[in-house]
Amino acid sequence: MLISIEGIDGAGKTTQVNMLSDFFRTKLNKMVYITKQPTNFYRSYDRFKSYIYGKIDTENSKILYELALIAATDKLRHYETEILHNESDIIISDRYIHSTYAYFLARGIEELVWLKEINKFLPMPQFTFYLDINIKEALSRIIKRDNTITNEEKNLKTMSFVRDNFILQPWGISENYYIIDGGGINNSPEKIHENIVQIILNNM
Repeated sequence: MLISIEGIDGAGKTTQVNMLSDFFRTKLNKMVYITKQPTNFYRSYDRFKSYIYGKIDTENSKILYELALIAATDKLRHYETEILHNESDIIISDRYIHSTYAYFLARGIEELVWLKEINKFLPMPQFTFYLDINIKEALSRIIKRDNTITNEEKNLKTMSFVRDNFILQPWGISENYYIIDGGGINNSPEKIHENIVQIILNNM
């Protein structure tokens, strides 16, 4: 079973990935493999780093299309090397295909059909959980966490578009895609975890 946890930075994805992994291992005695997208293959790409830190003029560059192609390559490579032949009962990915759509559409690529075409060989997860959070709250969490932030994360307009995409799902509504309230002082990580577990158990 492949489960993806989606959301903008600061949404609490890593916490929920780890809690869900512990649940499957200790409560259901399942073999669990945790992984993450994008991989360092993409994150270390010099043009990607230049883009997110605002060193490339996107108005006069095809950089977004270049990065989308590199991201698609990274995801397919990651799937074939870490997921396809993995013998674990449960594979949990911190981000997956929906992040590609949400972010690149928000960055300015309008050709959704093209985005889906270059990612068509990547299978959909059995469960996708999008952790929804106010972008200002997410920004505050990022700063508290590591005191570093990219130009993209500081751009509230772009991040608002990313959030809207995750909620509206312009790539197509799926019954296996669940929007989870991941913010607010009364919505603890434990409550979010319980919600996710209940959905999985009710639909396995």
